[in-house]
Amino acid sequence: MCGSHYEKEVLVDATVYTYVVGMHHPMPGIAGGRPGTPNELVIRYGSADPYRVEHTADHVPIAAGERVMFDYGGGGGCGDPLDREPHAVLDEYVSVPGAACDYGVVLAGSLEDLSLAVDHDATEALRAARHAPKRGVLHDHDFRRVAVGRLVPRAGGGCSSRRRALQAARRRRPRDGGPGRRRRVPPRVQGLRV
Repeated sequence: MCGSHYEKEVLVDATVYTYVVGMHHPMPGIAGGRPGTPNELVIRYGSADPYRVEHTADHVPIAAGERVMFDYGGGGGCGDPLDREPHAVLDEYVSVPGAACDYGVVLAGSLEDLSLAVDHDATEALRAARHAPKRGVLHDHDFRRVAVGRLVPRAGGGCSSRRRALQAARRRRPRDGGPGRRRRVPPRVQGLRV
């Protein structure tokens, strides 16, 4: 998981009023990268009655000694994580389970005695199993240039962006009287046409 994790203890009885954005729509990845993690807020974290904020917390009571947990999600990735060099994953701030889950890199050894190393055979097998053809990917966010020189997404939700870009291109055609030319309306002076 990328992003920041905070736990804060409340020193006095209080009431929480807040809202959380980015819970349902984390930042997308590009060029095959995975989306980032969503934001999360839990009031009375670790207690018998935790309150997970779905969108807003409207005057939720919290007692002294109870904790609030924030997970601030990270941004989306760039490029397929399974194509990342295994030694680069070992050198990053990634947990051992995260290396296998997110990057398909199996680490052997122990973190305590700093003997972690890449298990190349297990990594190759895990990545081969995950490189199965991906069909129906809706949010690939692989970008291409269109004729008007703007970037629009290829897959998922990009139809309206593409449509708007093409409509804008038609409006910007040369003023030669051809299709797409807008008729010039004469200016008004004191309510009368000049």
